[in-house]
Amino acid sequence: MHKVINKKDLIIIIQAPHEIIYALTLYEKYHKNTNLSIAVVKIKSSYQYLETLNLNLSSLLFIPYPKIKSFYSLHSLINLKLAINRAINDNFSHVRNAQIYFFGNAFDYFTIPILLNLKANNECTFLSSNAFNNDLNAAKNLNQYRIKDYLLLIIFWWLSGHKLDISIRNVILLIPEKHSIKFKLINDNPAEVLNKYSKVFEFKKPSILFFESPSASISISNYQEVLLKIISLLNKQDINIYIKPHPQKGYSSFLEKTNVIILNQNIPGELINTQNINLILGINSSSIIKIAKKSPELRVFSLVELFSFYDSYNFVKTNARNIIDNSTGIEIIHNIDDFEKIIKSIK
Repeated sequence: MHKVINKKDLIIIIQAPHEIIYALTLYEKYHKNTNLSIAVVKIKSSYQYLETLNLNLSSLLFIPYPKIKSFYSLHSLINLKLAINRAINDNFSHVRNAQIYFFGNAFDYFTIPILLNLKANNECTFLSSNAFNNDLNAAKNLNQYRIKDYLLLIIFWWLSGHKLDISIRNVILLIPEKHSIKFKLINDNPAEVLNKYSKVFEFKKPSILFFESPSASISISNYQEVLLKIISLLNKQDINIYIKPHPQKGYSSFLEKTNVIILNQNIPGELINTQNINLILGINSSSIIKIAKKSPELRVFSLVELFSFYDSYNFVKTNARNIIDNSTGIEIIHNIDDFEKIIKSIK
């Protein structure tokens, strides 16, 4: 049984792997003069990584995400509401007058109701960085609502007791000022945190680091074919290939039969020391965006244009391009010939 957070704590709630660096920024700022706790929701690998750091915390909690078969099934929704109440009672039942920080205000059907419950007796602050201000946080106008949107709002009102909004990407949205929640910007590239917590691997030059996720094959029709072609070209140039698995979903199983090196998936990509890496490759990982920003001297490439997306997932490619086009320091490779030219220049 894990320790219940005591009242008057400072509590950081982590909902996604890229938020670890924000949590560590707050930890460095506050841990010496507060009773600081961290609660990790859903992502077990993030919890396991934080365990290895032996931070000076009052509590480090892992809160599993409930599995629901259908968001529109009454049985599933009842189970979800019970899971939300259980998470509150097991972990936060005695929390009063605490400062609570969180970093995600959209889509999360489990954590958002928990936060709305906590804000009744605590001060909640939503922290975000300019790097992730996108259409996920833009609310629809009422005249844009679909019947499905109204149904989603009714469900969330029942789950949380609060009226929320719908983003233009058709997901639930918590707008801080409408719920007496503070909003602050946070530095997404804190040098002192990066220097202190960066993980050093023995990368052998020449080398590339590829951020990979098996879920890419859901939206991309030729994912395995193109990725194997890329690996073959790199092998011909005797370039060492390091794979950073997705922190939650791991890596594609077909990579086990290739000449690559799989890194520990628990390590946040932003905290990998890239000093001996020649190139960073990815599709639309948030990690490559942050690496490009923190290391402008490093060449970072998106391979999004090398893949063919299923028609029903073209929006994934469009969203990826929008994020990349609005990011600093990421180059897009448009075809395999260009990729081959680039890797031949690696020394």
